[in-house]
Amino acid sequence: MKKRPLLFDWAITKECNLNCLHCRGMTRAELPKSLILKVAHELVELKPEWVIIEGGEPLTRKGIWEVFSILTTGGLDVSMITNGTLLTEENMVKLLKLGVGIQISIDSPYPEIYEKLRRGAKFQQVTETAKQLSKTGKLHAINFVLSKDNYKSIPDMFKLAKDINAGLINIIGLKPTKSYKTKLLSSAEYKEAILMTTESSGKYGVDFFFDEPFFKAACKEWGVGQKDTGKKSRIVVSEKNGCVFGEYLFMEPNGDLKPCTFANYVVGNAKEGILNVWESLLNSEFILNINKKTNRKGVCLECKHLDICGGCRSRAYALTDDWLESDIVCPIKDLLK
Repeated sequence: MKKRPLLFDWAITKECNLNCLHCRGMTRAELPKSLILKVAHELVELKPEWVIIEGGEPLTRKGIWEVFSILTTGGLDVSMITNGTLLTEENMVKLLKLGVGIQISIDSPYPEIYEKLRRGAKFQQVTETAKQLSKTGKLHAINFVLSKDNYKSIPDMFKLAKDINAGLINIIGLKPTKSYKTKLLSSAEYKEAILMTTESSGKYGVDFFFDEPFFKAACKEWGVGQKDTGKKSRIVVSEKNGCVFGEYLFMEPNGDLKPCTFANYVVGNAKEGILNVWESLLNSEFILNINKKTNRKGVCLECKHLDICGGCRSRAYALTDDWLESDIVCPIKDLLK
């Protein structure tokens, strides 16, 4: 094995008890229980730096506890992304016993907007659950998916995180969904969101990870401070610069493996063996071509921050049908013309 993946992001089920507006959608088929257990054992052998278990809602998946047990007993760092509605006291005890870290998705500090975005959830229930979980020390983060519906609420989101006693917010840029082009932030809105984030973090004493490849470049350009959360974020490695397309694996519920959680590109399937697919990806001309930043086009290629950024590849493809095009919503691109 030449190198191990930065992480393995596993959408373990298509099932969910909510109907969120920004859901990226799931494959219709799911792997049988016998195969998800096999995948778990293969991950112990592959040894990614950590594993994210998500969905759908992972707590709806039969066999989930056996998967967690295999992964954590095998010495892997495991984090689960959940909507929080099924985190009963019994489930929390099980997760704590297994050593699974937990990220709860809360996309607004305002009940009416939160319940509009996450249809079927109750704001009070989820925030109270998050408060209880924070007392155990296993609330890794609150996850906040950024869109036109909620970006102006960033300051109050940090206030809510402080009230919950969550030490970290993962701010995740909206990636391709059904209403992508109408909900995606513009360059100017991204600038506003980044500046509000850095200011609010200092004001409320809550760390953050801003999951956009242009974040560090923008902070350098504007001369604003940024905190390095290291691997604490459990989303991607924040000390890595730019897009990590192809440096990790994402798996759909049906076993399809992709070089990015939001990429419209399948590199293999779990039925072929996770290790085999990873080895194939490492030698993929397609991936190597994309990750060679000097192959970028337009503003990205001319940018003085190319070495630490390079834009989001999945977003560039979704908006331009070209994997190598510039990132249209980059907040500093207009300064580089």
